[in-house]
Amino acid sequence: MMARHGSGSGQRMLRARFARTLATLGILVVSLIAGPVAYGYWTGAGVGAGSAGSGTTVPLELSAGAVSAGLYPGGSANVTLTVKNSNAGPVRINRFSLNTALGTSGFTVESGLTTCALSFTADSTGWDIVARESSTVASTTSITLGGAILMGTGATSDCQGKSITVYLGADS
Repeated sequence: MMARHGSGSGQRMLRARFARTLATLGILVVSLIAGPVAYGYWTGAGVGAGSAGSGTTVPLELSAGAVSAGLYPGGSANVTLTVKNSNAGPVRINRFSLNTALGTSGFTVESGLTTCALSFTADSTGWDIVARESSTVASTTSITLGGAILMGTGATSDCQGKSITVYLGADS
């Protein structure tokens, strides 16, 4: 018997080369068909209608600030207030400032005293006031402004220890 030359390994190599060529050709055909379809899908114009809107922001409700401790000439004290938010989303307060349109230049002192040399130091800490609790219940946040009210040394002694209301505004 005569041996055949190249019968086993040569055929295997030929089949492997044919399989690679067929796979490459298949990828090329799929790319040629899928490419334009994908391009058309992602770049095609759409038809339809849409709308968007923004709600109206309701102003925050601030209580008058209360002085936390007896104030005396040359001293300072904390001011505590509450903020109510009726909005569906949170509201940011960047700083509180004195509302000089209310009281006497932004303050009301017990017994109507006007000689107490009061001043307010704006606080720029920033606060995020949470959204309302439900459609009918506003959220309430208590805020303490440390050392925010000062009584000048020129204040009369009858101002010492009096109840003081501070009228504030919120700057967003």
